[in-house]
Amino acid sequence: MLKAADAGDDEAHGALVLRAYGGWGAVSLVESAGAVSLMERAAGPDLAAMVLAGQDDQATAIICDVVGQLHEVDCDWPELIPIPRRTDDLRRHLAEGRVGAADLPLMARAAAVADEMCTDSRGEWRLLHGDIHHFNILQSARGWLAIDPKGIRGPAVYDYANALCNPYMETGIVADSVRMARAAAIMAERAGVERQVLLRWTFVHGAQCAAWSLAAPDQGYWLACAEVAGGLAGVV
Repeated sequence: MLKAADAGDDEAHGALVLRAYGGWGAVSLVESAGAVSLMERAAGPDLAAMVLAGQDDQATAIICDVVGQLHEVDCDWPELIPIPRRTDDLRRHLAEGRVGAADLPLMARAAAVADEMCTDSRGEWRLLHGDIHHFNILQSARGWLAIDPKGIRGPAVYDYANALCNPYMETGIVADSVRMARAAAIMAERAGVERQVLLRWTFVHGAQCAAWSLAAPDQGYWLACAEVAGGLAGVV
């Protein structure tokens, strides 16, 4: 599979991360030049298909297993995106008054929680994939493998937060407090992450995605995810 990322995209350093993984839990990198990568192809189904087939819990367990493999590798390079930078757009939109009145309380609360979580977790930062979700884990001849890493530097638990907000745009499944609570419990047990911390990061992640989608059709989806996670975390 040949992938050409934009030089300014947050996946521009994906080859660096794949090289670090060395095929462990992720597709193998064959060669790269700048933001262009030639990598192993994982052509099997993704985890979203499993969720839609009624195997949500099994898909969540696979996510935990794959992320667990990825987290056996750690490094600290200047190219990695520090976790506070992920919420820059959220803070900027708030500062510039671009957030609507109806969404302002949730977005402002998310920015405050993000600052608190980043400060509290600073000593635990490590290499993260940065974009773990049901479409970025594919089946291959070697088993389930992650694709398209962004390369984030932050706490391990953050790699699970995006998965709680997915499969993307399946609002009836994702923005459901019973489903999210169950998935969070599976992650807490299988991955050894703290459930409430996971839900707080999921709240932050949903809000920051809403900030990235400020004028996009999926903003309501991300706000719904953030509201459910924030309710379960007790922060909204």
